[in-house]
Amino acid sequence: MTSSITFFFIFLSVAVSKSIVVSVRSPVSEHLGHATTLPCWLNPAQSAEGLEVRWYRDDHFDAPIILYREKTLNATQAASYVGRVSFGSKDAASAGLTAGDVSLRLLDVTIEDAGEYSCYVSSDQGYDRGRKLKDGSKKSPPIHRMFFLFLSKKREPPLCQSEGWYPRPRLQWSDGKKILTPKSLEYGEVSSGLVSVHSWLLVPGSSDVSCSVGLAGAEVKEARLLLRIPPQPPQQGKEKCVCVCVCVCVQQLYFLSSAYLSTFSKAKLIKSSSHLTK
Repeated sequence: MTSSITFFFIFLSVAVSKSIVVSVRSPVSEHLGHATTLPCWLNPAQSAEGLEVRWYRDDHFDAPIILYREKTLNATQAASYVGRVSFGSKDAASAGLTAGDVSLRLLDVTIEDAGEYSCYVSSDQGYDRGRKLKDGSKKSPPIHRMFFLFLSKKREPPLCQSEGWYPRPRLQWSDGKKILTPKSLEYGEVSSGLVSVHSWLLVPGSSDVSCSVGLAGAEVKEARLLLRIPPQPPQQGKEKCVCVCVCVCVQQLYFLSSAYLSTFSKAKLIKSSSHLTK
């Protein structure tokens, strides 16, 4: 399943000069692992080549993701953005910096990219800023990579595990009548900031249990486990084998007894004939 992260842009105008006005567009939706562009441009259109353009996260003005000054582009030194940020185009017809397009291009989108972004443009005459809130928790469907529930051969407690969620999912055990309290419930983090959950519980040996994992208002994944031990069916094959063996044995005894009686009768007859001859 491919998951998307939605970017919500909120424009906050703080202009101090009529010569620079920053515009933004929202929302923008992109899939995790893909590239996206955060649109930001000057309105009316004018060249941004001689201006200072600064993209930064949250309130980290002095630690920009990207800084363009004196016609020189300086990318961030933050490890999480190295090689992933540059200027982009807000649309196919954009002429880039020469037309005032200062959009941010972000490659390989991850969950950690969620946050507030600001597009700041300044000159000797003034500045303006567009602020963008990128939120990955409201429109991102869960990514279902693994979900299993099982009882081991060593009769260990049933285990339920799932991974590939964002934000943290809810895991719940049930026996069909009531909610069960697990003995253990642990959350962890896997690749790209996604969440995993692991849980187990103690139940009577004759219970049926189910484990469900999901997000509020979204699809819930569920697995059921039957712990009852069904009655063993009669082993018809062995009964037939015993029956055949008994039949064969009886038949052999019949032939042996017949042969013995026949031999005994012949011997007695020969003995009688010899006696008469004498």
